[in-house]
Amino acid sequence: MQKFEWLEKYSVGVKQIDEHHKKIIAVTNDLAEAIRAGVGGEAIDNVVQELLNYVKFHFAYEQEYFDKLEYPDSQKHKLEHLEFTKKVISIYQNYAKGQGLLASDLLRFICDWLQSHFMGTDQEFGRRLQVYLSEEEFQVEIKR
Repeated sequence: MQKFEWLEKYSVGVKQIDEHHKKIIAVTNDLAEAIRAGVGGEAIDNVVQELLNYVKFHFAYEQEYFDKLEYPDSQKHKLEHLEFTKKVISIYQNYAKGQGLLASDLLRFICDWLQSHFMGTDQEFGRRLQVYLSEEEFQVEIKR
């Protein structure tokens, strides 16, 4: 599988979230590299755990803004986050038990989901967050 490259079209226009997404891509590429190198077991365990820990942090970061924004699609977005996490865990557990799935199946799911999520739900959220942050910045300027 090719390296998962950051493309500008994935940008949501909010630097911090784009940086999070780049980190998620980097960890995904670590998984791809571990698979390519033929390492198994503990090395893949470590990368998958790192990915799950980081997406948990990232999803919580995004979700903090859902209430502040009164984001109308917050429930749908949260559900996408939850379903992604559950699916990664499920695929990984089946792989670890040797139940016919390959680490490459997990990698393919992660890459496909991330591309779809970055280009879909996160784009709308990013537009709303940009407006919110610019208004928040404007309010700070007024108070000075």
